[in-house]
Amino acid sequence: MLGWALLLAASLIWPAATAAQPASPPLILEAKIPLGEVSGRIDHLGIDGKRHRLFVAELGNNSVGVVDLATGRVLRRITGMSEPQGVAYVPFADSVFVANAGDGSVRVLRGEDLAPIGRIELGDDATMCAWTPRTSGCWWATARARLR
Repeated sequence: MLGWALLLAASLIWPAATAAQPASPPLILEAKIPLGEVSGRIDHLGIDGKRHRLFVAELGNNSVGVVDLATGRVLRRITGMSEPQGVAYVPFADSVFVANAGDGSVRVLRGEDLAPIGRIELGDDATMCAWTPRTSGCWWATARARLR
């Protein structure tokens, strides 16, 4: 009987003891990186962890900004896009995929030097591009597909 009483007391005290611990903030700002001349809005981001690069879909510029996360500086700007909205780096293919809403294409860039190596025509408003590590798959969506 004493064992049950101790168990009951412990179960009542345990939630209060754990709730009293302060919660750590979910995100902490480490740095701000100026993106330079970006007009309009930016959209999705992609990351190349191996090379410490962040890709920024600069919808208003029709470009993709490439940021060096180690130095906190913009390395370059890839122009010639058409309202880029989604961007994803796919490690196993060492490629960057950019979904363009303006012309409905997904542009493929070689990871090493970011040279164009392919283009996928979706024929619609390409709005999203993502890589799923669990399945090693790259997928994209169009505005019309999201409405179905």
